[in-house]
Amino acid sequence: MMKVRWVLATILITGTNVPALGFGLLAAQSISSEQQLVDDFQSEGENRDQLTFSPYLWGPDVGGTVSLGPVSAPVDLSLTQLASGIKIAGMGHVQYETGPVFLYAEGIGAKFGDPEFSSFANQPVSASALLLETGAGFIENVKLTDNFHINISPYAGVRYVHLEAEVSGPVIAVAGKNEWVDPVVGAIGAVQLNDRWGIIGKVDFAGLSLTDNSYRNLAIGLQYQASNRLALVAGYRSTKGSFTADHGLSADLSANGPMIGLRYSLRN
Repeated sequence: MMKVRWVLATILITGTNVPALGFGLLAAQSISSEQQLVDDFQSEGENRDQLTFSPYLWGPDVGGTVSLGPVSAPVDLSLTQLASGIKIAGMGHVQYETGPVFLYAEGIGAKFGDPEFSSFANQPVSASALLLETGAGFIENVKLTDNFHINISPYAGVRYVHLEAEVSGPVIAVAGKNEWVDPVVGAIGAVQLNDRWGIIGKVDFAGLSLTDNSYRNLAIGLQYQASNRLALVAGYRSTKGSFTADHGLSADLSANGPMIGLRYSLRN
């Protein structure tokens, strides 16, 4: 069995201000993974090629603390506040699978500006970010009964993140940047309820006490197979991430909210 999967998405989390960018790029890494959560509940021994496109949206509220240079500020932002400052944001995920083994690579980029960011005394803020991740895993089919089975996909990889932000007002004028590489481990699971409905879930962690940064993500969703090619997914996602400043930019943020998406598959 060989499978190539490409995921393109536009996200709301990465587009308003320093907290949205700092957390959004930490959290968004695994959003695309939710869209490719063992999408076909394959039975053991089945062989086929598949190409899957999965756009999606996530609408969280964000809270925590962000520090830029000597200035630290509390953050409590709603989805509406996040969306109002978005400039451009996107992410892509590609996965190659042969037998039970898969390789994946992911990229996320975002740019935004906020002329009056309230957490920094209503000063103008600009920021950009880049996230790259690659890794490998395998799919294990656990058959509980003849008609009920679970697909479990553990994986591991490395994640590179680069963040830059600047406050350029008359009251506050500071700039900072940060970049790091963290190990990542996680697992994706899927349970087929019937021919149309399934439950999907994901958990992953980064940093793993091997670096000064930490990250965790939990998500669960309900999937509806509308046709042989098209599936719809709706669920809820909770993430929390923190990183330590090397060059003046650090944050400790969490985000929680609903997510929706679709999957379109091309199969042999």
